[in-house]
Amino acid sequence: MKRNHFLFSLIVVLSLTACISINDEVETKAVPIFDIDLPLDNDEQPNNLEQYQIGTIEPIFRQGQEYIPYLSLEQYASLYDHRLIDGAKSVITNNGSVATWQIFKGDTLYFYSAISYWDKVVIKAGDISNVFKNNDDPTPRKALNYALSTTANYEKIGEDDYETYSFGDISLTRLFFDSSYYYPLGFLDLTYSETSTIYHFYNYYGIFETRDVENFSEKEFLFENNLETVDTLMQANTHHNKIPVYLINYNANMFFYTMDNFYGLRKEKGITSFKQFLKSKNVYNDLFSTNDFLRGCAYYTALSLMDDGHTAVISINDTWGEADSGPMYVGQKTSNRGAEYRAIRDVRANQNQYPNFIVEDGVRYSDSGKTAIIIFDGFSFGKDDEVFNPDGTIKEDAYLYDTYLRVARSLETIRNKGTVENVVLDISLNGGGTLAIMMKLLAIISKDNVSNTHFFDDAAKYVYLYKGAVDTNLDNEYDASDAYGNDFNFFVATSAMSYSAANAYAYYAKKDDIATIIGRKTGGGECAVSIHYLPNSQYVYHSSNLHIGFYNESEGKFYGNEAGVEPDIYFDDYGIYGNPNAIEDLIS
Repeated sequence: MKRNHFLFSLIVVLSLTACISINDEVETKAVPIFDIDLPLDNDEQPNNLEQYQIGTIEPIFRQGQEYIPYLSLEQYASLYDHRLIDGAKSVITNNGSVATWQIFKGDTLYFYSAISYWDKVVIKAGDISNVFKNNDDPTPRKALNYALSTTANYEKIGEDDYETYSFGDISLTRLFFDSSYYYPLGFLDLTYSETSTIYHFYNYYGIFETRDVENFSEKEFLFENNLETVDTLMQANTHHNKIPVYLINYNANMFFYTMDNFYGLRKEKGITSFKQFLKSKNVYNDLFSTNDFLRGCAYYTALSLMDDGHTAVISINDTWGEADSGPMYVGQKTSNRGAEYRAIRDVRANQNQYPNFIVEDGVRYSDSGKTAIIIFDGFSFGKDDEVFNPDGTIKEDAYLYDTYLRVARSLETIRNKGTVENVVLDISLNGGGTLAIMMKLLAIISKDNVSNTHFFDDAAKYVYLYKGAVDTNLDNEYDASDAYGNDFNFFVATSAMSYSAANAYAYYAKKDDIATIIGRKTGGGECAVSIHYLPNSQYVYHSSNLHIGFYNESEGKFYGNEAGVEPDIYFDDYGIYGNPNAIEDLIS
């Protein structure tokens, strides 16, 4: 980033009005910080919680509000200091009502953000994770990138050089103490966790940081000679009190903030204010109920109203009695997906018990031997120790854990059979998965060993254009000989359960004339998934601002595919799914 011009273009949009602030009535408290992902020598067994402690911080608390820690922007930025590359540093500036956070290495600006309490906006450019050490993320991804080559370009299609998040429609308290402004930790972390990939969560005892937001709260450790988790320790620190009204209000407002700024289908669904949307659906008031069951149901119902397979409350612990609640509404798309899932599931179970076709090594063949079906219900990659031997070679059973390896193995087996003309990839119960695996499986069935995938970041207004290729024969050439599009006629069997990455797979296979789509319309799901962790320990899955589709360069316009992919060949009878004889009759 060009430092001077870039900063000027951001700062001019904010009001720098100074204001006279009086210290709020607060109290400080030393709070331990734990990195619950920290690898320890004896990590197979529960460790003492203190072994995960990496520091201490002193947030402030409003008097009588012990469950909401407030951090200055300096304090929040310091949570990332141990992850930054050598020579990088955060610089915090307070100018009137605006607090700015910059991360530099030398004179190079990697990240910039500003919070304007006067304008009720946060602006952001760059990613915090770009300044992390190379070894900061221990997640094993060797199998993900195995045999894959990608090239990428990007294009800016918006006018601004920054993202803007608004908190004008919510109630947000900022405190002033000891010459600094303090913001609720939940607000700061909801704002920055996507750009850092690190989540910080206060469980009323300490601040826990993690990348593994889906699982960290259940990780076991020893605390005062008891076996605990993040959630059970949270429950213990409520001392069995009833949830206070201020905490109900705080959590609801953080929920609105998340959906107003990070939910990717706002425009698709005509939502400009999530608060107003919920008021129109008579759900809003229940989010503020002191009845724990009713309040929990309201969160589930609010997201069920989106009728979006990516969007739901995934987990609520029982800290405040909300765990046994559920949605009061099921959308039409969700209902249709469920009906098709049950129908195809029952057909598949019957076929497994009474097959009227040939099955060899997991592949289904027609009686003529001309048609083969490969079924896979997700796009997943194996862990490194599942896929690779210590010397780096592939394990014999690696295909059991990795979708790409399994499909590649099956395609080679089918080609060696010598009789097959048609290959059906059945993704009728495939709910999605990892996009890089989807890209591999597009390239492998193409004629030229090329996959083209386009992504649009609706917050930053960037389009990313990826080309992918695979190396199935491991000669490091990544050419047409690695693909099977010249060996077979490819078909992709879809249903309403073909969602997310499976929807994208069908979309690109049809658009680029790689395969013929058969079955029923896919379920949509054009957005990648994001997770935000609310202060009360609900974590929310939702469609993110990153959309998958097609960018028309001549028009300068991006087209998503939330509506789903229509099949080229439609069939009513669910019994055709998974039956190579029936499909062979249909396509011939």
